[in-house]
Amino acid sequence: MSFFKDQTERDLDIFINLNEFADVHALNGTECKAIIKAPTARESFLSSGSHISDDGIFGISIFVHCRSEDLPELPHQGNVFVLDGEPYIVYQCVEEDGMASIELRAETRGFI
Repeated sequence: MSFFKDQTERDLDIFINLNEFADVHALNGTECKAIIKAPTARESFLSSGSHISDDGIFGISIFVHCRSEDLPELPHQGNVFVLDGEPYIVYQCVEEDGMASIELRAETRGFI
């Protein structure tokens, strides 16, 4: 393995670490270490963490970061993804250098 790949693997060990940033979550029925980022109301407003669908329904985006090897398969856009027992729709999934970053969306409240 190259120095860069070795370093990337060590960085994942630090980032996806139960003593640092990660917690154990159920991702589509698989228990694994992951970092879940659900924006606060203020963050949603400032960074567009919330969204309004084409039909005017408010929703929220949740970001899941985990080792791609910890999932049996990476989800695809439009699939249902169950995070800790709650269903979401996969908006996008990107895998890079052993890390899967999944953006999930769910409707949260009324119409505009």
